[in-house]
Amino acid sequence: MGNFDRTFAGDDAASPDRERELSACLALKHTKGIGPRTWKQLLVRFGTAVCAVSHARQWRELKLATSSQETSYKGKTWQPEAEKEQGDVHTLGMQYLLFSDPEYPALLREIPDPPIILYVRGDLACLQRPCLAVVGSRNVSSYAVRLTRNVCTRLSQVGLCIVSGFACGVDRIAHEIGSRSGAGTIAVLGTGLNIIYPASNRDIWDGVTSSGLIISEFAPHTLPDARNFPYRNRLISGLSLGVLVMQAAARSGSLITARLALEQNREVFAVPGPVGAAYAGCHELIQSGAKLVQEAGDVLEEIQPLLNASWPELFDSEGSQSLSPVVSAPALELSPEERQIMQCLKKETKIHIDTLTQQLGWESKTVSQALIMMEMKHLVRQYPGMMYTLC
Repeated sequence: MGNFDRTFAGDDAASPDRERELSACLALKHTKGIGPRTWKQLLVRFGTAVCAVSHARQWRELKLATSSQETSYKGKTWQPEAEKEQGDVHTLGMQYLLFSDPEYPALLREIPDPPIILYVRGDLACLQRPCLAVVGSRNVSSYAVRLTRNVCTRLSQVGLCIVSGFACGVDRIAHEIGSRSGAGTIAVLGTGLNIIYPASNRDIWDGVTSSGLIISEFAPHTLPDARNFPYRNRLISGLSLGVLVMQAAARSGSLITARLALEQNREVFAVPGPVGAAYAGCHELIQSGAKLVQEAGDVLEEIQPLLNASWPELFDSEGSQSLSPVVSAPALELSPEERQIMQCLKKETKIHIDTLTQQLGWESKTVSQALIMMEMKHLVRQYPGMMYTLC
């Protein structure tokens, strides 16, 4: 068992230091008038919640909180709710991640209003993988069903963990595909972690927890409430490099996630559909600058630089991708362009992209896009100077 697993499994999860940190986090969480933006300021300044609450008298002086927030904490009105939540966590044997834990997701830590506690169930390694959110309508069309399956399958094949909100429709399909792949899936709940909602997704719950991860910032036993779901959407986008909207009406929760993604400086993608109410939200996003997506390659082309920047450990010293493919190369479908490039590369030890373009007689953009897809599939390797070879 690796160090990551030891930190959050067995007796270590209830170590005295983490227990005190959990108590301090819950105190901040339940102090009236203090929200995610304030507790982020406090934890960034002091490093831990324990240190932050022990210096509560300095909050206003350091301009980390207002006078009323400082007074609210000192009044200890938070104590009954905090103690109840902590008791429920132990009674249910729930695992959790705290903002001060080094394994807390790095991308989520960056957003303006991150959760101070994440309750987790399943494979924690999913939080260390590059993630992409896939969201959309609960009443999904046959066109969106087919495209969601195809796109999520390809994204999973190249190692992206699929994040969604465990709703019906697009969310369910995304989780089903992700949980069947080695890259996994993350379901972000708008309820307590011990509540399966909607009940119709009970049949995929075990699959998600066995090969993916379910997370919630809400206290145990929190029931579904309409106010919770837009609030949890910031976590869906916050965990991800970008958000792909498969199908959305003009007024849709998926558009809230897309708006939050823009505020968090994430990429936004949208799939066009037939003119009409069912896809009006996607068309609105595209008109506003979201990247139009017709296949997985459109997403991968855009996020390749983000993978280089945010997950440098996935790349070797020469800049080529070293992340092990989730499926072997023969299981990947090749486009006609990729097959032709394969034939050209078989004849060369290394070849410059311009030479390859001349040999094929294609536009440079076509060659570049095909090579990006092939790199993601571990079929080709790029060297400095835009030189390519077969893996």
